[in-house]
Amino acid sequence: MEIADEVQSVLSHYGQATVWTNGVFFASNYTLESLESAVDNSDFAIAIAQPDDMTLSRGKESKTARDNVIFELGLFMGRLGRRRTILLQPKGQELRLPSDLVGLTTLSYKTGDASDLASRIATACSDIKKLIKEMGVRKYSHGN
Repeated sequence: MEIADEVQSVLSHYGQATVWTNGVFFASNYTLESLESAVDNSDFAIAIAQPDDMTLSRGKESKTARDNVIFELGLFMGRLGRRRTILLQPKGQELRLPSDLVGLTTLSYKTGDASDLASRIATACSDIKKLIKEMGVRKYSHGN
């Protein structure tokens, strides 16, 4: 979560940024219901894929992102559109994505020590700010 928290910190100076673990999930609600509501009230979404799992596919073992991250990426793309959905992943690390995502331009951050996290994500956050400025807020009211 340190990457998400740092991205939130940087982007909070540019607009409201919410990490899912901070005020999205509420008691007695289903996770999916809470995610849908949060996405419907957002202009952009960032999914952070890290090589947290191992997957065996066609006899080959690969490092992959968590299933929930890939699901959330699809949810974001379906609700917000592909251009308003950003996939952020570690630079230079093996990370197998589903075949339907091959060719998708992702943003990356440098891996390394937590003490220089801000500088490692600076380029990605700069690209995100440019996209936000270019696309702006969605044209319809939130919550639809």
